[in-house]
Amino acid sequence: KISILILIFSGYSPEDCTDAETCSHCMRAHYTCKWCKDEEYTAVRCQSNSTVLQVKLPDCEEWTFPVSETNKSAQDFSNTTQVKPSRIEITYLRPGEEKEIAITVKSS
Repeated sequence: KISILILIFSGYSPEDCTDAETCSHCMRAHYTCKWCKDEEYTAVRCQSNSTVLQVKLPDCEEWTFPVSETNKSAQDFSNTTQVKPSRIEITYLRPGEEKEIAITVKSS
């Protein structure tokens, strides 16, 4: 059994969330960043998830906080298949976020 770790490193930290001025920049800043969709929000609209949970901030109606998704095809080994899963789809992975994907290799 072989494990592969996929890591996208952006060089940002959760503290960089507050530098983001747009939702797009906020989502790219760090995987822990959340964006307040409320245009009337008076505080910094991009905050780290831990800041939102720990610090008393003005209420935001709705935070954008995408969750990563990984899909693996379910299949058994066949005569031609040497690696399982043969297909891995990473639907969404935010900068700095790590996902571990287990791969099984069948010796020939």
